[in-house]
Amino acid sequence: MFAPLDQTTFSLQTRFSAAFSQGLTFELYAQPLLSTGDYGELMELAAPRTFTFRGYAETGSVRRSSEGYLVDPDGPGPAQEFQARDLSFNSRSLIGNAVLRWEWRPGSTLFLVWQQTRAERITPEFGDAARARTGFDLDDDARALFGLKPNNIFLVKVSYWLPR
Repeated sequence: MFAPLDQTTFSLQTRFSAAFSQGLTFELYAQPLLSTGDYGELMELAAPRTFTFRGYAETGSVRRSSEGYLVDPDGPGPAQEFQARDLSFNSRSLIGNAVLRWEWRPGSTLFLVWQQTRAERITPEFGDAARARTGFDLDDDARALFGLKPNNIFLVKVSYWLPR
């Protein structure tokens, strides 16, 4: 079984570094990712060893069901039906890191680190068709990304050089 995929993806890797003095620096890394995919008509190969397809819709052997699609590839007659899920998707994720480094004396350093991740993958589950909108809309998807609950991690590392 085959289906064409209409996919749109937006990704941006961003880095920012600032040195406030010789011993104080700040670095920021952020990577948002927005991706939608909408699968089209279900098809099968028309004949072995070819790249020609026959759509199930044109033979009338596919219909929507509560689980996705109900496909009967041999048409009316003895039932050879099978279920096929709708694999269309809408994915959103954000990875971000911020590091503040302070070297207050040679060999003695303090690192303050903040890492944040946000992620969501929406698929058209039964009863969830409204949330499974798969059309790409940069404004709506970015707003939804920043509306997701973040997972935050904070780290502190101290290195102290003992003089002789």
